[in-house]
Amino acid sequence: MSATPWMPLYVADYLADTGHLSTDEHGAYLLLIMHYWRTGGLPDDDTRLASITRLGKRWLKVSKTVRDFFHAENGTLTHKRIDLELAKALKIRDIRVAGGIARAQQRYSKPLADCQQEASQSQSQSQLQSQLERSIRKPPISPTRSRSLSVIVEPDGFEDFWAAYPRKIGKGQARKAWNVAVTKTSASTIVKACEGYAWTGSEKYTPYPATWLNGERWADEPLDNSLEARMARVIQKSEDEFEGWTA
Repeated sequence: MSATPWMPLYVADYLADTGHLSTDEHGAYLLLIMHYWRTGGLPDDDTRLASITRLGKRWLKVSKTVRDFFHAENGTLTHKRIDLELAKALKIRDIRVAGGIARAQQRYSKPLADCQQEASQSQSQSQLQSQLERSIRKPPISPTRSRSLSVIVEPDGFEDFWAAYPRKIGKGQARKAWNVAVTKTSASTIVKACEGYAWTGSEKYTPYPATWLNGERWADEPLDNSLEARMARVIQKSEDEFEGWTA
């Protein structure tokens, strides 16, 4: 018979029924029910049972106890619980196989007209996608055209801002922040504020370019750049750092 790929083993039931078995008897019984599951039965023959259980002559010592789990009939040993579980497993397998066959037949038995229509729709979609890709694909810019464009297109001022900003980190994020900032004020205002900003001189205390732009720092009140004011700021920064170190 065709063996099923799995065998259910209900541990609680098994232990309840076999608590009196020795180690050899457990091993023999498990090997016998596994063989039964694969073949659908067992021979009522001690020589063959000894071979199946791998016990050899020791099979005769455990034979009486293990045989009590089986019923001898017409030269074979049967097991009521295994027959029941085997029938259930085979029924489930047959249902699944029948379902798979039905789905396959449904899939491959479509009318020819439906298949042709699906193929036509797929081809039309492919052609439409190709046309769309061609329409948005940009032609390569030749060196001559590039030079002419550089004359015609006015710079947006970002490179001037980038050149003036003292901390050059995160240029991509800065570009995004710049595009938003120039909708709020002119590019020249931002660049001029950046060039005249009272920077600390330390990169540690200089914000990222994108942070400066997102915070609209070009609108900050100008700091007093007199010698006394700069010295006061240096002293305050040193005191803050000292307090942080001693905290």
